[in-house]
Amino acid sequence: LANSLDQLDDGSMFEYEHIETAATPVAPPDTTDLADLLEVLWPFTWNFRHALRSHWRTSELYRYEPQLVDFTVFAGYWAKCSADETCRIPAEKESDELEKLDAHLRKFSDGKVTAEDFVRRYIDCKGQPPVIVKTPEGWLFDKATLLLLMLYLQGEPGLVDKNVPRLDEPLLTRMKTRAGHEFESWLRSELNLKGFRGPDQPLVVRFEYDILMLSEAERIIVLADAKYRDVTPSSLTGTNLLSQELLDEHGLLAEVKRQEDRLSFFIQNPSAFKQFLAPQKPWTSYRVKSYVVTKSVPLISRYGDTEILKASEFLASIP
Repeated sequence: LANSLDQLDDGSMFEYEHIETAATPVAPPDTTDLADLLEVLWPFTWNFRHALRSHWRTSELYRYEPQLVDFTVFAGYWAKCSADETCRIPAEKESDELEKLDAHLRKFSDGKVTAEDFVRRYIDCKGQPPVIVKTPEGWLFDKATLLLLMLYLQGEPGLVDKNVPRLDEPLLTRMKTRAGHEFESWLRSELNLKGFRGPDQPLVVRFEYDILMLSEAERIIVLADAKYRDVTPSSLTGTNLLSQELLDEHGLLAEVKRQEDRLSFFIQNPSAFKQFLAPQKPWTSYRVKSYVVTKSVPLISRYGDTEILKASEFLASIP
């Protein structure tokens, strides 16, 4: 509530800001490529899409199904539109604009996208709000709306082009992978501060171990699987939350079961891991603790011998 703002811990509202900042690519200093600038704003895209797609009504309203070539049109309109005014294509120039638009879209989509497609998606829409408003006087659009739309649409999972390095996988998939690696690195660095040591990258010995570290002072070996992921918007209902986030084949329970398999293999094959941890005491004198570490509060707290903890709680629990 607004009247409770003084009770909020400002750090808790953006507790992973440093992770996303570290994962964000730096735009070239003299770039004029709008794609460079949009990519830097991927955390906004992630949160903006999550907010709109968390509600059925807004998820339907903003279901535009864009094509990659659409961005070149929006970027062109955005570049020639002043920040403080509504831009207009007069009615008497609409036919010329449609002709130029059709030629552009066909050329850069190998004939797959036409001006008619563009108008149907963004101007003469049936289920979505128009991005460009058609009036008797002509087309109307503004710079801020075009920018927000491009930021929203750049997160569409279907916008890929295997022939273009930047577009060979969806933007948010690429950035979330980078953020996941930064999350793992941050957890390792925090454990380092507590006196733990171990590989500074995920270790693959039959299974992949995100975090494998040992403390001589505490006689503890930590095995942790780091999961930097949000609840998917479609899960935010009483019907879907457990089925999708916990019980799905990619849900939390499946992840914890895989961690149990890692733990079992680790315990049964100590000789495969000693070289990476270099213990100074007999192997049997160390306690082995298994965790799945999540970005947010998990739906369950333990399965078998594995604890499931939010990152801050995980770090607080480690002596």
